[in-house]
Amino acid sequence: MNYLMKSMTVFFLLSSVSAFSAPMISEFMADNRRTIIDDDDDRSDWIEIFNPDGSSTNLNGWFLTDDPGHNLKWRFP
Repeated sequence: MNYLMKSMTVFFLLSSVSAFSAPMISEFMADNRRTIIDDDDDRSDWIEIFNPDGSSTNLNGWFLTDDPGHNLKWRFP
């Protein structure tokens, strides 16, 4: 019985995480001196956004910032 309860708890926790998941930053490079060179032969800073549920997500109205006092610093295209 204890095993069944633990299994059900894990199942419901995992299913609830995916039900309410949202896109998240999974990787970032803030000072790109040695890694990826982009199409313009620059070593630009970059981020990778992961969408755990796999459905399309509209990022309209989302912003990225490194300054808590300036939340609208960079708008996603």
